[in-house]
Amino acid sequence: MRPWPELALGRMRAKIGDLSMVLEGRFDEPHALMCRLHLQHLDLLDQRLATGAPSPPGDTPRADSVEAEQEALTSVRRATALLTLSQSRYGVGLLSDAELIARMRELTEQIATAAAKAQAAEQDKDRFAREGGGRAERELLAKRERLAEQVRLAEAAAQAAGQLRQARQSITETRQQLEALRQREQSITSELDTLRPWNRARRRELDTELSAVRDRQARQQERLNEVLELGTERQQTARQAAEHAPAQVTWPLVRSRHADLERDFDSAQRGARSRDVTEAALRAQEARAAQAGLQQELATLKEEETRRVDLPPDRRDIERAARAEHAQRQREVAIRQGGPVRSTPELERERERQQPNRPSPGRSVDHGPGLSR
Repeated sequence: MRPWPELALGRMRAKIGDLSMVLEGRFDEPHALMCRLHLQHLDLLDQRLATGAPSPPGDTPRADSVEAEQEALTSVRRATALLTLSQSRYGVGLLSDAELIARMRELTEQIATAAAKAQAAEQDKDRFAREGGGRAERELLAKRERLAEQVRLAEAAAQAAGQLRQARQSITETRQQLEALRQREQSITSELDTLRPWNRARRRELDTELSAVRDRQARQQERLNEVLELGTERQQTARQAAEHAPAQVTWPLVRSRHADLERDFDSAQRGARSRDVTEAALRAQEARAAQAGLQQELATLKEEETRRVDLPPDRRDIERAARAEHAQRQREVAIRQGGPVRSTPELERERERQQPNRPSPGRSVDHGPGLSR
């Protein structure tokens, strides 16, 4: 769909730029109310002209005509006041007196909170630059401790695995020695069975050796039992160490990261402190900016309060009626939409936060020659 200014015809084609600026303006409920009241006033005047000629000079006007005209004039004045109040910055003109005081009290507390946050951030910045302790440095120290713990667990698991291998090798060697003694015992027994009765000297030698072999066999069996028990303990220890340690395939990477961090720790610590100082400075800057914005809104509220005190009574009554009418309309809209009641000042403050460079309502804006907002 083509933009509205592009639909201009004839001589208006030369004013497409001006039309674009005009159509970018806002047309809110107060503007619609003004137009509606002006049209009603024009309809009333047309009706008076259609019903008869104007009254001759000196003739007293009818009471109902005067009352209707006065009511229309009052409505126009109220709508004009509402339009002017809606164009005030932050929408403070639409706040009732009680809401104005409550908002000033709320802003005072928010300003104190923002100032405390800014002061705390500046103190953190000085402390981080002097002795550290910021978030980035804490994360760096935690990473160092984590890597050191992983390396320690990996070394413990490797040591437990090595002890388990030694225990298994010892079990294997002891079983081999015990098997050799058993074979030797069988060999001696077989030889004794084949000896003749007159080979007494050889029998005595074999008996002596058989007794020694059996003694050694008993000791080796005891040794085997001890080694088997030790192997069971070391196997359980190795299993527990492996469960707590990182995966074995990651041990070289963990050791490498830990070594790199320890080698460049001083440089990494300085970088972490620098980041902490920068982050604290940004927090202080944001808090000061928020404080300045709140102070500016508070100053606007105080100016509005002073303006209302200096108003003539009739003008004050018109503005109060306009605010009451606006509040009633906001409640009706909220009831129809089924949502919470959001006042125009809240919407204005939200627009100020979203569009900080947008001219505030109530400020004059040059839209080009011959055009006004």
